[in-house]
Amino acid sequence: MGIGRRSGHQLIGVGHESGSRNFVSGGEQNIVDHSRQRLINNKLKYMSQEGIPNNEDVKAELAEKKSLVYKDMEKYELLVEFANQLKVKYPDYLDYDLFHFLVGSTPVPDKMPTKFDFPGEDSIEFFLRSI
Repeated sequence: MGIGRRSGHQLIGVGHESGSRNFVSGGEQNIVDHSRQRLINNKLKYMSQEGIPNNEDVKAELAEKKSLVYKDMEKYELLVEFANQLKVKYPDYLDYDLFHFLVGSTPVPDKMPTKFDFPGEDSIEFFLRSI
């Protein structure tokens, strides 16, 4: 998700598979993909109240969501399937901090994650917020 400034308005860009972009500016919404609308609205609300969160804040907020997923077998199976898809698509999946968070693994001390989350629809944050 790209964030930029123009004319004092915060722009939030959302990429789609088609490569098109939609923007939310000054509270006006032009969102084609309705499944993402709730996530974007929650992010905007959170950002307007708290400022842009850091990685640890995001992980703390997602911890409750992850805990609920682990308690529901159907959702847990979706989580496992999602994690396995990420492993296939991204050979460097262990370089992502949220991957370790999602599956409950501990990074190797001499090879700590260098990236936080996967891009676009592969985002673990998006996955946990939408499940």
